[in-house]
Amino acid sequence: MLDLSMQDISEDVVAVTAFFHIHLPIPDAILSRETARLVLIYRNEAGTWKIVHSGISIPYGLVGESEVYPIRGLLERNRELGMLVKERTQALEEANQKLDLLSGTDGLTELANRRKFDTTLAHEWSRAQRSGTSLALVMLDVDHFKDFNDHYGHPAGDGCLKALAQALTRSGLRTGQLIARYGGEEFAVLLPDTTETEVMEVARRIQKEVWSLALTHPNTTPGIVTFSLGVASIVPTDLNGPEELVNRADSALYRAKHAGRNCIQ
Repeated sequence: MLDLSMQDISEDVVAVTAFFHIHLPIPDAILSRETARLVLIYRNEAGTWKIVHSGISIPYGLVGESEVYPIRGLLERNRELGMLVKERTQALEEANQKLDLLSGTDGLTELANRRKFDTTLAHEWSRAQRSGTSLALVMLDVDHFKDFNDHYGHPAGDGCLKALAQALTRSGLRTGQLIARYGGEEFAVLLPDTTETEVMEVARRIQKEVWSLALTHPNTTPGIVTFSLGVASIVPTDLNGPEELVNRADSALYRAKHAGRNCIQ
């Protein structure tokens, strides 16, 4: 209610005029922004004031033919707002997906980053535990990468890591298997529902793909960039956790380095 006024027409007749905004159970603000007017005529009949006439008016142009309230216009506006909300919601979801993708992507190699790896490992561990299937991991470390950086410079080192990331992507992994930059010159490949025999085959494929790059490295025995690889496979249970798989693969990687590098353990 915005304003209210009364006018005595006679001793037993009073006119009441109210100015107000209309709020209907329709999610639109058209009427709540416009001022409507209600006129009520009261007459005193045997000591009781009764309404003998009422009339309402709203701004010209809002109502359609045979309408008291502009329901048709409100419903059309409501449909427009619904489409707008749908478009904005979709745009927000797409923006959130892009943000989530960026937050889980390594800026240099465009592989998954450590954060994405940890999240995926936890998810796949729980799923493998429920289904009783195995989960495998390959940990890879570039051999003598510090020497490579010292010899060629860090820009060349970045280029080397990018080339290795592309080689990993080309190594024929299945859908659902994750390649991540674990940190520095270390990479990780997570393989759900993969046995120890199968993960060894994946590691050999990766090794051959990296060899085929033939990136010159003066401080390795073959004279090219190589990986040391540690593999592990485990069936998750209540008695172990995701860190068990990482520790096993990391221990295997350590043995590969001490076995002369450029090998799989």
